[in-house]
Amino acid sequence: MTTWVIMIALGIGTFLIRYSMIGLTGKVNLPKVVVRAIRFIPASMLSAVVASQMLAYARPGSFTLDIPYFGAAIIAGGVAWKTRNAFLTVLVGMILLWVFRNVLGWLAAG
Repeated sequence: MTTWVIMIALGIGTFLIRYSMIGLTGKVNLPKVVVRAIRFIPASMLSAVVASQMLAYARPGSFTLDIPYFGAAIIAGGVAWKTRNAFLTVLVGMILLWVFRNVLGWLAAG
């Protein structure tokens, strides 16, 4: 029962936080610096997800960069910087990760 109460409370809280931004969009004038900063939120969120996955398989207490994840991320980052194409970047990163893990035989540390 406690689990359900927590899940419902978190769901309502998440809804209210997101709805407040959507609902207030037309009613509040945000400073230009805030509007410019908001444009970078999707890129920063994607970077956070990628970075956490690169380090997710490290053993507790140790800092290791796993070759397949780190290598694919570095090369995909170069593709992103050179082409400025998000779809191509994700495609290249996913293909390289698959190649590094399956074809070249590098396995993530478990």
